[in-house]
Formats: sequence, C-alpha cells, structure tokens
Amino acid sequence: MKRVYFKIIFFLFSVSTCNAYSQVNCTVPLPPVFTLASVIPETEMTELNWTLSPSTDIAAYILYTYKDGDGMAFDTIWNPLATSYSFNSSATKYYSVSYVIAAYRSPVISGMPGCPSQLSNAINTIFTITDIDTCNQKIVVSWNSYPSTPKNVTGYSVLVSVNGSIFADAVTVNPGMNNFTLNDFTTDADYCFVVRANLEGGAFSTSNKACLLTKMQRPPQWINADYASVNTDNQISLSFNI
Repeated sequence: MKRVYFKIIFFLFSVSTCNAYSQVNCTVPLPPVFTLASVIPETEMTELNWTLSPSTDIAAYILYTYKDGDGMAFDTIWNPLATSYSFNSSATKYYSVSYVIAAYRSPVISGMPGCPSQLSNAINTIFTITDIDTCNQKIVVSWNSYPSTPKNVTGYSVLVSVNGSIFADAVTVNPGMNNFTLNDFTTDADYCFVVRANLEGGAFSTSNKACLLTKMQRPPQWINADYASVNTDNQISLSFNI
C-alpha cells in the first residue's frame, strides 16, 4: 500500500515539473525605434529618445553603447512607458559615441532570465573640433556626420558664442558638408562652437561645445642678421638671431 502511494506522489510531481518546464519562459519582444541622440552643450548631458516597443508586457528598456557591431549595456530603465533618458557623459567631449536600445520582457517562470529584444538602430552623437590658423586668420570647424535614419538630416547649423555670449547661428550648410571656415573673427577673444543637425519634422541634434582663444601669433620686434654669403654653388648662407 505504501509503495502504491509513493508511485502516485512521484507521478504527480513528474507531471507538474514537466508542465512547468514546457511553458515558454518569455517571447522575445520587438525592439523600439531609436529616434535621437543629442548632447546638451550647456550641461554636457546626453539625451536619448526612442519610441515604445510595439510588443506588450515590456518591463524595461536597456541602453547600450555601440561599437564595431557590439553593444555594451550601461543602464536599464525600469519604466515600460519611458521614451527618453538623459545622463552625464564626459566621453562626448572627446569623441562621437554611438548608442542602441533594446526592449526587455520579464520572465514568465520566476528565477529564469528575461527576454531582451534585438538591438535597435544605432545613432551616434556629433563631435565637433576647431582649429585656428593665425597666419591666414581663419577658424576651421569640423564635425562627424549624424545618421539620416530614422529622420533625414536637412542641414547642419554652426552656432557661435563669443566671450560667453548666447549661441547664435553663424551659418547653415547642406547635409553633405562636415566643416566650415570662419574668416572674420576678433582677436584675443574666447570663441565656442556648437554644431546642430537639423532633422526633418523640426527635430535636431546638437554636438559638444568646442572652444578656443583667438590669440594671434606676433612677429618678433627685431631680427639681428649676423652675415649673408654666397658660396661657389651660388647658394646663399644666412645667419641671424631673434
């Protein structure tokens, strides 16, 4: 009698375990559409925007940096209705950073791993650099391209601030250009530049702030020539000190 009772208990336990493991832990959700990556130059914060995943039962969104086809998660937003996130990143002061986003669905079976979606489209920030040519009195502003998906880039605006003034548009160039030369500037002044990618629909993405001091190189006040001579090969030798 005891043996029959044990067999019944074992059978029920086996059926229960089999049913539990035959359940689908979770179905991989669809990824969100990544719509914007922008640097806020005044605060050096980075802002990311995306659309909600079309899948149901989303628990969170995972944020990744993205390089050479690989994503590295750096934060998880545990809000299924979140469509934006701002954070402080010093990296955008030194180079362009690419990001991707994934939707995350919690597991059905407790203790099992959840289901992240495939990675979204990648978007990089704009990185701006400046270079001054004091001999030719020009400042060259250069930047990397912003992706034209999911929104087309309609042009780039170069904004300038002099000695801490409010940034103002200096020029707008077509989306195929990645540099601008400023030929008219004040010497011994602090110039800062920001590049803005203008997107269809009125959206935009801004770059880091690139600054420089327009200190002109000054020629020496006098030059002392020691000697000048012509050798047998008709070459001139000149010696001087400053």
